[in-house]
Amino acid sequence: MEVVVNKRRANHLLDVLVGRYKEKVFPFNLPAAYVPQELIPPSIRDDALTLGRFLFFVCTYMRGGIESHTAFRQLIRMWEAHPELFIPREAMRMTEDAIVPILREYIGWDADNAGRFWRINAERLERGWGGDPRALIQNLTSYDEVIRRIAYKPSSTKKPLSLDPNDEGFIGFQHKMASLLIYFYDWEGWLKPRFLYPSPADFHHYRLFIANEAVMVTMDEGREIRYHEKVSGVIRDLTLEYLEKTGADPIDLADAIWLYSLLLCGESPATVVNGAPKEILPLFAEGDEGRSGDSAWSAGQLKRLMRTCGACPLQDTCVYAIPSQPYYRRGTLLLWERERPPLILPPHAREPKVAAPDEEVEEAGQKAFSFSAE
Repeated sequence: MEVVVNKRRANHLLDVLVGRYKEKVFPFNLPAAYVPQELIPPSIRDDALTLGRFLFFVCTYMRGGIESHTAFRQLIRMWEAHPELFIPREAMRMTEDAIVPILREYIGWDADNAGRFWRINAERLERGWGGDPRALIQNLTSYDEVIRRIAYKPSSTKKPLSLDPNDEGFIGFQHKMASLLIYFYDWEGWLKPRFLYPSPADFHHYRLFIANEAVMVTMDEGREIRYHEKVSGVIRDLTLEYLEKTGADPIDLADAIWLYSLLLCGESPATVVNGAPKEILPLFAEGDEGRSGDSAWSAGQLKRLMRTCGACPLQDTCVYAIPSQPYYRRGTLLLWERERPPLILPPHAREPKVAAPDEEVEEAGQKAFSFSAE
């Protein structure tokens, strides 16, 4: 595997996303523009300890393989029926044989592994942190300390890597899950003092960075692109460098990447898997913006296309349509080459205009988010 980075392209990509997100313009003004934690009901949210525990255990199912909104909805249902699973002292006393069938009933995917992780992490949380995962972010001042405290460390590497002498981290938690937990807790206003942390590198990050050739991945012949630390690490570094350079808020950055991919790329007919190899279907027929009689797209598909790819301010740099289904089912990323459609952005969606990265640095610095200790 070879990974090549285009930093200028990455900065431009993130400038567009963050700029539009802060102004709440298309697609961030759509009714569906909400993050999954907004689904959490008052019965969970009204008690901070209950909420902190729920978000901690949610991370068990944020490792890939299931869409985030779906995972949240199902785990909320599971909490309503089996709240004991979200109380570390009670969950640690349950056997995997008792936990796995419940996970299989409500989530289905990866129940065997998740059941093992669930019980072990409940025990570590209870014994090491008094059953309160919010304690995990106390006295932290950097992302490096987050990894040293939260990321799972086998016994052979525990002592030199751990922030706390007897801490071995949580099974299933590596950089992505550690970033995600910090993001969840920061989103709730619990991270004090605030510090910069990279956006959790998930499928949506892969899709946007690779589709826009901010990150280019070359595989050996016959090998497919999969979720890989070599790619994730590069994306994390790019997002962290962007935050340091511009002063953007890490919550805004994470939400912007996730929602943009979901609302535009995810809703485009160019990324729908229906049996037809999309690489042979151009997005727009030549000469008529895809509306000619010989177009390979149906009228309904063209309408959706105009509202997604046709309204996308990134269409000048977007090279690939990347569907989510192969990733969630098999863990692979399929890159379908696509033509670049003409700009069809509706007038109400054209603002704010985003300058090239080199022209915007000074202004972004003046508007920098303050991470002062309180």
